[in-house]
Amino acid sequence: MAPGYVWAAGLEGTQLDNPSTTYPDPGYSATQGTSFASQIVAGAAALWKEKHPAGTPDQFETALYDSVVPLSGFQYYGRGRLDVYELLDIANEGAPTLSVEELNLTPTSSPVTVTATSTTSTIKSWTTSNTGVFTFSNVTGLDTASSSAKVNVVGEGNATLTLTDHLNRTTSIPVIVATPQLNHTITFKQNASDGSTALVNQDDFLAEVTSGANIISSVTNVSRVYAGKQGLKLSSASGNGQFTLNLDQSYTITKVVLSAAQYGTEASTLAVNGGTAQSISGNTLTDYTFNFDGTAISSITINANKRNYLGGITLHFGATLTPTVTSVTVTPSTLALDLYSNPSSTLSAVVNGTNNPSQEVTWSSSDATTATVNSSGLVTALKTGTITITATSVQDTSKSGTCDVTISDTTPPAPTNILTQDSPYMNGVAYEMYFYNTSKASEYYFTGTMSGYYGATSTVKSAGVDVFFEESGTGQNIYFMNSGVKNYFYVEDTGTHINFKFGTAVPTTTWTYYNTRNVIAYEIASVLYTFGTHGTYTTFAAFKIEQYPDNYKVQFVTTNQSSATDYANAFSKYLTCDATGNSAPTFTSPKSWNVYKLAFDSLDQSAKTVLVNATANPAGTEVEKAMARYDYIVAKYGTSTYIDFIGRAPSSPVNFKIFAYNKNQLIYIIVFTLVAYIAFAGYISTRSKQKKTY
Repeated sequence: MAPGYVWAAGLEGTQLDNPSTTYPDPGYSATQGTSFASQIVAGAAALWKEKHPAGTPDQFETALYDSVVPLSGFQYYGRGRLDVYELLDIANEGAPTLSVEELNLTPTSSPVTVTATSTTSTIKSWTTSNTGVFTFSNVTGLDTASSSAKVNVVGEGNATLTLTDHLNRTTSIPVIVATPQLNHTITFKQNASDGSTALVNQDDFLAEVTSGANIISSVTNVSRVYAGKQGLKLSSASGNGQFTLNLDQSYTITKVVLSAAQYGTEASTLAVNGGTAQSISGNTLTDYTFNFDGTAISSITINANKRNYLGGITLHFGATLTPTVTSVTVTPSTLALDLYSNPSSTLSAVVNGTNNPSQEVTWSSSDATTATVNSSGLVTALKTGTITITATSVQDTSKSGTCDVTISDTTPPAPTNILTQDSPYMNGVAYEMYFYNTSKASEYYFTGTMSGYYGATSTVKSAGVDVFFEESGTGQNIYFMNSGVKNYFYVEDTGTHINFKFGTAVPTTTWTYYNTRNVIAYEIASVLYTFGTHGTYTTFAAFKIEQYPDNYKVQFVTTNQSSATDYANAFSKYLTCDATGNSAPTFTSPKSWNVYKLAFDSLDQSAKTVLVNATANPAGTEVEKAMARYDYIVAKYGTSTYIDFIGRAPSSPVNFKIFAYNKNQLIYIIVFTLVAYIAFAGYISTRSKQKKTY
């Protein structure tokens, strides 16, 4: 790329090669030369070689030149500006996949179901390049990782089916709609001279076929057949010649046309499938027609009584070729699901056969109480066990394929403590982990993968992984599940970089929540680190809290409304309510009203709605009990101390009474009541006796 022209960051207002000289663009400087440009291009070459280990220098040079951005207005710039993103074709990495590579249809074809899968994003749209050729119907699974659509034929022509995911990556396949072929021709090679060695096997025979061999499944009964000047030379001076073409299926044939010529002046005949022979005359290839009654034929046998040439065979079909189904292939053939970490997965099915059989299948489960499967092949586990998922061809219900599914359950036991210390993040509850980047005006969700020491992200919420907290001493571990194994987050200071990392080993340091920062942090050598991002970056990273106090901090929010029950359990477990009103509520140290507020703030909106609308009932569900306690506290002690962060606005204290006392208090109350009752009964009895005395 020499001499090269590079813009580089430098001291503000200086020029790199002459620090005493000011430069009009503060913070950047321009330089040029092989010594600078070669290092950058060498780095690009290393990245390309990593992706293409078998690539040659010439291939790299071509890829490099094809990917640069042309420039103008500069004296030195070689081929153009280096574009590594384009060089490595990063834009199309992880593009969605389709269940078929192409569609060859006829004007009368039934709708064909095509499925799409994305491992790194979700499906955004299906489009056709020509609605006059085909359209879509029954589109399902948009905004998910698996989608399907029916392709409906409109008219003849060529078009392109394009699938787009939410990262704007595309996958396209051709769709060809044409009137079915009504004849098929097999032609033979015309050689410079006649061969003297007989073709003795199938490979030798097929080497003489120049076109049309696609419907030949095998060649048998080859006898006295030679390579010839006008095609195959059949027979020899010592006997008859013959061969049999076994076809790939049975065809309804109305006639067979042989293109044949005499060998010299020999009078010869040809016959097809043992029928009436016809005399061959003339040394120029001429068509000879052999009529059939339209019955299904799976093989063609040619017999010659004397030497002649056979230039080609044309089969005429009596009707549109009928698609046939030979088998159904389900991918994968075995599947392992887990009720906790991997409860569902999508299968795909390919219907194999001839003449473009319909790809439509019906899905079924051998035990719908163990796992279900929907019309798109999505398998959902319900309980542990082993079942079989079957895809059956709609066109031929006698043909089907299967997948054996094994379901396990690695669900961890419920946590002893729902809350740890003053952390607002509940143990054992699924959270989404993300940050909001104001410069990009978008949320970025952690996807469970790494690139160097940066965590990969997606703007698609469903592409994020569920993150969990678990109590560990006075702090918490944070992890996500990968194939049933916990992957723990931690921070590593290498001396050069502060690395955001995860692994299967339990970290030696736990995460601790700091109220002063409203952030969960990891401590190394008395220095606090957290994870988030900064500037315009859209990847997760680790940094010192004090060094970057205003960076985008990672946020956690529960994934569904079921977390309302977890929150209610925590609310009831750590808070004792004084129903007499003589003193304020007490908390299990060091929980506080603010911890409950922060925990509520981290709930999914659907869970918040459940809590807002719940009926306050001390004898009801866990949520209703917790909200009865909440309403009592807010109404009894006032929002100046106990802010109404849920927004229930209780107007008066709930009749909480005995439900607010703990077990020991209940015993004392019961004993006191019994003693009082006995004393009162004794008093009544004494008074009664005194009256009888008088």
